[in-house]
Amino acid sequence: MQFNRVRVEGPVRELEVRIGSVEVERKFAMLLREGDLILEECGREFEPHEEVKVVSGYREPEENAPTERVRVIRVERVEFLG
Repeated sequence: MQFNRVRVEGPVRELEVRIGSVEVERKFAMLLREGDLILEECGREFEPHEEVKVVSGYREPEENAPTERVRVIRVERVEFLG
C-alpha cells in the first residue's frame, strides 16, 4: 500500500489541566490510530513520516492549583491518501 498523505478527522476538544502537566510524545503520522489525542496546533493533514505531537498523559486540575487550557483533536478516523 502506497500513500503520501495522512489525514485525520475528529472533534476539537479543550482540556483543562494543571499547568505543565501535559505529557507529549512524538509519533509518525502513519502510526496514528483512532482515539489518539493530538495537539490542534499540528493540523489535520501530514506526510507519513512527519512527527506529530500526541498527548500521552496529563493531570486533572486540583483545587487552588493553576490551570491551563489545551486544545486537542480526538482522532476518530485516519485516512491514508495516495
